[in-house]
Amino acid sequence: MFEFEFEAHEPEPQSHWNRALNLLGVCAALVVLTLATIALIGFSNPWVVEALQS
Repeated sequence: MFEFEFEAHEPEPQSHWNRALNLLGVCAALVVLTLATIALIGFSNPWVVEALQS
């Protein structure tokens, strides 16, 4: 969905790689944040800890 906004102004091919790397970095950060949030919420729930230990 973001790709359409940047397609209009692409000065050089290098910007394509920069955009891809930036997008990859954002995706990786979102995944890490999501996993960290799930882990924090999960491990703070006693019943989840019980289920993991049993």
